[in-house]
Amino acid sequence: MSESEQDPGIFQAYLDDNELIIKMVLFFVQKNMLLNYFITALRNIRRRLGFTLINVFGLALGIASCLLIFLVVRYELNYDGFNSKADRIYRVNHHSIDYNPRLSPAIAPAMRNDFPELLVAQLYYDGGMVKIGNDRFNEKNYAYADEYVPRVFDYQWIAGDPHRALSAPNSIVLTESYARKYFGSKDAMGQAIFLDNQFSCKVTGIIRDLPGNTSLPAPFLVSLSTIRKWLNEMGNGYWNIPGGSFCFICLPENYPVQRVRARIHGFMAKNWGKEVADHATLLLQPLKEIHFDQRYLDIDLSPTTSRQTYWALAGIALFIIITACINFINLATGQAVTRAKEVGVRKVLGARRPQLIGQFIGETAVQVIVALLVGVLIAALLVPQLAVWLDIRIHASELEEPIVLAFLAALIVVIIPLAGLYPAFVQSAFRPAVSLKGTPAASSGGLNLRRVLVILQFGISQLMIILDSIKILSSHSP
Repeated sequence: MSESEQDPGIFQAYLDDNELIIKMVLFFVQKNMLLNYFITALRNIRRRLGFTLINVFGLALGIASCLLIFLVVRYELNYDGFNSKADRIYRVNHHSIDYNPRLSPAIAPAMRNDFPELLVAQLYYDGGMVKIGNDRFNEKNYAYADEYVPRVFDYQWIAGDPHRALSAPNSIVLTESYARKYFGSKDAMGQAIFLDNQFSCKVTGIIRDLPGNTSLPAPFLVSLSTIRKWLNEMGNGYWNIPGGSFCFICLPENYPVQRVRARIHGFMAKNWGKEVADHATLLLQPLKEIHFDQRYLDIDLSPTTSRQTYWALAGIALFIIITACINFINLATGQAVTRAKEVGVRKVLGARRPQLIGQFIGETAVQVIVALLVGVLIAALLVPQLAVWLDIRIHASELEEPIVLAFLAALIVVIIPLAGLYPAFVQSAFRPAVSLKGTPAASSGGLNLRRVLVILQFGISQLMIILDSIKILSSHSP
């Protein structure tokens, strides 16, 4: 008996002394195995190039569709979310016989007086002729805004003082694109703009263009004090409601909105009498709910829509990616029997089933990654056209944002096991003795599952067609 056999501790001491070397050897062996898996996967993909292209392109179309839907749903569900105080901003709405977002201009000053703890912002939307030198532009939906508007809403200021830019009469703050439209490369600050054939305004500020998903779009802002005389001539009546007058409030931090709602009736009775307070009320609508609340009269600034519509659209994206994976699985299992001899030879040479599963999963991973890259390219090419078609402001550059990259990583993590596990188990299960004699018949279990997947695929397609037909019929119903 050798000394090492007499004392097992000697062998253990050897392992302890050479632990680093052993770990390095194991690492390079594993790395070499993974490299061999990758090379083998590439060879098999090249050998079946036509099949691979069909499978990859089908999956790429599914990924592109899913990605485009993700961009649209993210854009819509994040309406007004760019405002840092969005959770504390409320639109003050009139409600008597209907839900009306328009208000008397007298309400904002009264609220500022009776609720001093609140920030109260007032806007009036209008349209008219803009004259700059000899150039004339017919603009619509620009806003007269008081000096509190920049304190309530987030604007990114390029030039000008946000605390003073809208204070003085005849002041105007342009968005970046309109500054270029009116003045080109010339500095717009201090330039004169003749507005609506009656006001000579001076540019006192320039802000970044507002995001498309805002409930308060405006090409430029004019100081509300410019039309204060006209507003005062309307009087302080509660029912004097011009077409474009709106009021917003911003609560202090940790200030419950119920405290304001509880005082609304008394506020109205104090300022306009008990009869008005008994027949009408003011509703406080969260800023983030404006785009999704269809009870209110259309104001032509930002169309309202149902939040459920976009959750349904997200569900469609899920169906699309499931259908693409089912198609991938069916094509892969359909090709499985053609690789039976390859599996038999590998098993005879000592390959174990987990190794074969790893190889087939590796092939799937390569195809999925290529499909992902192609899908992202297709999505990037289609984003501009989709933005025009849906009249929304999304850009191909959004595909580089962290949340989109995280979404793509999640797709890879989900698709690779979803599309690759079953074909890998089917192909690795062939018995060498049978597969080397000829092409083995597909198992009844595998055949039945393929039938189930095909039926499921057609079922999802039919369901989407039916739902789309119902939507079309309902939109045309009287």
